[in-house]
Amino acid sequence: MIKVLIISLSVLANNLESPLPQADSVKLEEKGNDRNSGTSEKEALKSLYAASQKTYAPGDKILLKSGEEFSGSLTIIGNGSADKPLEVTTYGGSKPAIFNGRGGTIVTYYGEHITFHNLEFTNRNGVNAITISAYK
Repeated sequence: MIKVLIISLSVLANNLESPLPQADSVKLEEKGNDRNSGTSEKEALKSLYAASQKTYAPGDKILLKSGEEFSGSLTIIGNGSADKPLEVTTYGGSKPAIFNGRGGTIVTYYGEHITFHNLEFTNRNGVNAITISAYK
C-alpha cells in the first residue's frame, strides 16, 4: 500500500461564530455511540462526524482510541492558544489511531494552535492523496 501525504493549507480571514455546543475533551472509539456525551470511555462517541458537532477551546482534546480506525472527515471549529493548544491525539495505548479519509479530506480546521500527535492518516479507497485544510 502506498501512503502519500499532501497537506493543503488555505487561510481565510473571517470570524466564525458557531452555535455548536462547547467541548472540553471528547473521546472516540469504535464501540462508542454518537448519542453519548463523549466525556469518558463509557460515554465515548463513535464517529468523527459526532466530534465535528462541537466547538473547541484552548486546552481541549479530541482523543481517539489507540489502534482503532476512524473513517470520514473531522472538522474542528475552535482555537487553542500558544500555552494551551487544542490537541488531537490517542488514549488507551501507544498505537496510533488511524484516520481513513475514504478518498476525501481527512481534517478541516477553523482555528489556530491545533496539534496532532500519535495519529496515522491514510486513504483506503485507492486514492493516494490526503488533504488537511486549515481556515482562519
